[in-house]
Amino acid sequence: MHSIKSKMLSIYTFLIFLIFIVASVSIYNLYSLNKSIDGLIAANYRSIISAKNMIDAIERQDSYELLFIQVEYETGVKEFYDNQIEFITWLTKSRDNITENRERDIIEYITNSYNQYTDKFLKLLKIKNSTGEAEAVKYYSEEIYPIFLIIKDSCQELVTLNEEAMFSSKDRATIFSRNQTYATTILSICTIIIGLAFAIYFTRKTVQPIHILIAGIKSIKEGNLNQEIEVSTKDEIGELALEFNNMTKRLSIYEKSNIKSIILERNKSLAIVKSIEDPIIVTDNDYKIILVNKNAEKVFNINERNAIGRHFLESINNGEIFNKIKASMDKNYDEEKDRIISIEEEDKVHYYIIAVTSILSNDNEIYGTVTVLQDITGLKEIEQMKSDFVSTVSHELRTPLTSIIMGTELLLDNTAGELNHEQREVVNAVDEESKQLVALVNDLLDLSKIESGKIQMHYESISIDNIIKSVVNSINEIAEGRGIKILSNVSSNIPNINADYNKILSVITNLVTNAMKFTAQGDEIKIIAELEEKLIRVCVSDTGIGIPKQYHNTIFDKFTQLQQSSYNVGGTGLGLSIAKEYIIMHGGEIWVESEQGEGSNFIFTLPLNSAL
Repeated sequence: MHSIKSKMLSIYTFLIFLIFIVASVSIYNLYSLNKSIDGLIAANYRSIISAKNMIDAIERQDSYELLFIQVEYETGVKEFYDNQIEFITWLTKSRDNITENRERDIIEYITNSYNQYTDKFLKLLKIKNSTGEAEAVKYYSEEIYPIFLIIKDSCQELVTLNEEAMFSSKDRATIFSRNQTYATTILSICTIIIGLAFAIYFTRKTVQPIHILIAGIKSIKEGNLNQEIEVSTKDEIGELALEFNNMTKRLSIYEKSNIKSIILERNKSLAIVKSIEDPIIVTDNDYKIILVNKNAEKVFNINERNAIGRHFLESINNGEIFNKIKASMDKNYDEEKDRIISIEEEDKVHYYIIAVTSILSNDNEIYGTVTVLQDITGLKEIEQMKSDFVSTVSHELRTPLTSIIMGTELLLDNTAGELNHEQREVVNAVDEESKQLVALVNDLLDLSKIESGKIQMHYESISIDNIIKSVVNSINEIAEGRGIKILSNVSSNIPNINADYNKILSVITNLVTNAMKFTAQGDEIKIIAELEEKLIRVCVSDTGIGIPKQYHNTIFDKFTQLQQSSYNVGGTGLGLSIAKEYIIMHGGEIWVESEQGEGSNFIFTLPLNSAL
């Protein structure tokens, strides 16, 4: 049996063989070209250098001949013989480096001529010493100088001969290089074509069974368990196809044995979903509806048969629910945020708590969502009744409380007669408690108006700087009495904004008075206002006892008060809740940053989109 491994080994061996052939031919061609170039440069170039050096030496000898005849005898003779040695040295090198056919004859001619030249020089020495300078010059001109020219011309002929040989060798090397380039290119192209054909043939022969196997697997994936994969190869792919065929047979048997129980379980699940009283909507990860129960059909006035398979918004025109379903596809989805929605049914508004749960696979891949709506209309009505009751009771309490306060003030002013010490203490206690009750009633009324949406907002152009100054002026005397400093720092670049002056004044006043309750004598409270991008950021900072982290998320809830304080703070527990509602009405946010024992920072922001 030929395995895939052996087939691939054959392909690799053949390709390596082709590469070896191309590499061998290329190396041989490069070696031949290099050898040709070496011959071109080494041999002829040495001959040219030798010939030029002989020309230089013979020219210097000629110059020194004239020197010893007319000027300096001893120097001329000495330098003549020194250059004679150099000439003979280069002549010897030329004789040892003969590369061209005519080069030997030229060198022999130069040798014979040079011997005559040196012999003539010896005779010139005798003439100079015996007959004088005039005869020596005449002898030099007639006998020696013509031989000098013959030697120089012969050396130049030697240079020319080798230069022509070099150019001829260059042309031959160029032709050889071009021919070898063509040969290497043709060989490479033939090798690539053969290699590609061979690789395509074996790849197709190897990959074709894999394509057949993949097509069969896709068919099995689509549920065609009765299909068999036909692969005739006897390699690993054939074994894999055989195992897949055996697996499909076992799956088919398993499917037939379990399909009834699966259908039964599915029907049970559907029956359970259909019987739940709360509206339920099931969507896939493309936001298409795959299931709705009877109550959902009734609430949204749709038919399940027409809704299944269609996009959520095509069947249910409710963007709020769709946004929650879309957000639930994000793993960071906060299910607790904005869970209550309202839906109008038969001219009546119903309230629901919406819960959207993602359908996850074992590897946490989202396949869809289940949306459950729990009807809390009755609870909303009870809450409204409670708010109405609180509002009514608060209104009813305000009148008698006002009368009580007026009565205590009359008693304290001695309008009804002089009070003794014990009576005055009792009346003071009644007056103080009555005022606390009035504050509680006012807070309850404000909270009731906020919850019912009946609170009046009076927007106008206001300055944060003026509001902070007003708060500091109104509270500063009380703070100084407690030994607390109140400092303010407002940036000069903060513009006026369109807001309710009294509401923002109430928020800052509440935050400062709260800070005073938890700040010891000698400490300080800072009010800082600054511009932060497109927001006004106001921070009320104190150096008090701080707030534990477990209270950070509940401190703004109704009737929430810290129990661990060693201060007698009192209060209704509604101030921060009302302050939060006021800030939200202005489109801002409010939060606390605090560490126990390190003071607190109450921060709120107001948007500049309404800045004037």
